[in-house]
Amino acid sequence: MARLDRRWGLVSVLGCLLLLLLTWRILVATVCVNIAGLRLSQAIIGGSDGAALASAERWYDRALTIRPNDRRAQRALVRIAREREASLESLGLGREDLQQRGDPLSLFHLGMLDWATGDREGAIAVWRTVPVSDYYFFGRGMLAYRAGDIEVALADYATSLAIDPEPALAKRTMYANLCQYHIQAGDAGPAVAWCRTCAEVEPKSTNYMALGQAHELDGDLQSAQDAYRQAVATAPSSTAPLWELARVSEALGDATGAYCGYSRIEALTGKDAERHSARSAIEALDLDAPPDCGDLP
Repeated sequence: MARLDRRWGLVSVLGCLLLLLLTWRILVATVCVNIAGLRLSQAIIGGSDGAALASAERWYDRALTIRPNDRRAQRALVRIAREREASLESLGLGREDLQQRGDPLSLFHLGMLDWATGDREGAIAVWRTVPVSDYYFFGRGMLAYRAGDIEVALADYATSLAIDPEPALAKRTMYANLCQYHIQAGDAGPAVAWCRTCAEVEPKSTNYMALGQAHELDGDLQSAQDAYRQAVATAPSSTAPLWELARVSEALGDATGAYCGYSRIEALTGKDAERHSARSAIEALDLDAPPDCGDLP
């Protein structure tokens, strides 16, 4: 039994030695990458400190010397190139090789490097190969818009749209921001376009009301009336879109539409002041007889 135990002990030791022999490159490369990652984090947090970046680069180079295909090291060197706004070749990397490997994070940093060095078309082309990279710029733009950094937000939104211009429900906040921005800026054409996109991806009353407002800005009261009708249809118990519909109908000379809108407000509202305003608007129409509202939406 003792001899058998010794034999198994010897087999275990030999197995461990064999495992170390087979995996030492991975283990040592991992240590180098971890140290390099710490240095890179220090550089980024500390404002791209040159010494920390140089130290990170040396450790990543050591990792690649031991394990030439280490993806984490290659990815991080692209990030270092981005921080320095330096060429990939200066860090021993090949652009075609990186693109063939198709690592999303490496390609994202490559796009950022292209953008920083002035090749914006190249950056957009690279980001189009990276899944959901357009959402990164959409999200960043949304945060900037909320913070009041409108120009930064508009630039990020433009980048997101350049990467993927297809409308998506997930980007509804961006469309709403662009809709409101152009309305406030008095840019009728872009306002109509973005408000329409917003209403198409999310057909709700507030979006149709914004579209109606954009059409009014553009001087197209008929299209504004249609938009307000859709707003009413998607929120039939709300008086807000009815006010807009009745007002525009009156401006178009559609006395029946105006009367029916004000009448619905009078019937729906639970507020005395609003009911009084609706009644006053009806009386101001000065109609000989109340029209039939049965066929109106």
